[in-house]
Amino acid sequence: MPDMITALPIGPVGMSHHVTGTYFMCNDWHDGVNNHVQNWAEFPFRTNTTGHKWYLVENGDGTARIESFANRRCLTVGAKPSDIVTFQERTERFQR
Repeated sequence: MPDMITALPIGPVGMSHHVTGTYFMCNDWHDGVNNHVQNWAEFPFRTNTTGHKWYLVENGDGTARIESFANRRCLTVGAKPSDIVTFQERTERFQR
């Protein structure tokens, strides 16, 4: 069985929970810097937004990052478990 990195899809993806059917999306459907993400269950998907599409990108060191579809902003985590996952501009730091 291939590992996660070698099995990454090419192109944008949607990420859905296989039991509840909720999907991973940008809060308020936009990927603004410091905005956060949430799970949502609006069906059918909105056709006038890309807030539920993502890129899974290999970093080159065996890890991957999640980038937004619209502006390729990276999801980042804070230093503490209680910190909220937010979008930040893609920089060299997020490509290592």
